[in-house]
Amino acid sequence: IGLTLLLHCDMVVVAEDALLSVPFVNLALAPEAASSLLLPRVLGHQRAFELFALGEAIDGRTALAWGLANRAVA
Repeated sequence: IGLTLLLHCDMVVVAEDALLSVPFVNLALAPEAASSLLLPRVLGHQRAFELFALGEAIDGRTALAWGLANRAVA
């Protein structure tokens, strides 16, 4: 968890093996903290929808590759 919070940060450093998710679908909740607005702006609509609809986690390396993080550390 924590993907929603990092959308509001100026600098994001994640562990390479960190697991980040958008758990709203698994909890039967509507997305919060403007994540439905901010995530598509960062990732594009297709990747954002995948995270929202499936509720699957991504690791820190993927977050870095997708532009969600500035750095990934061991």
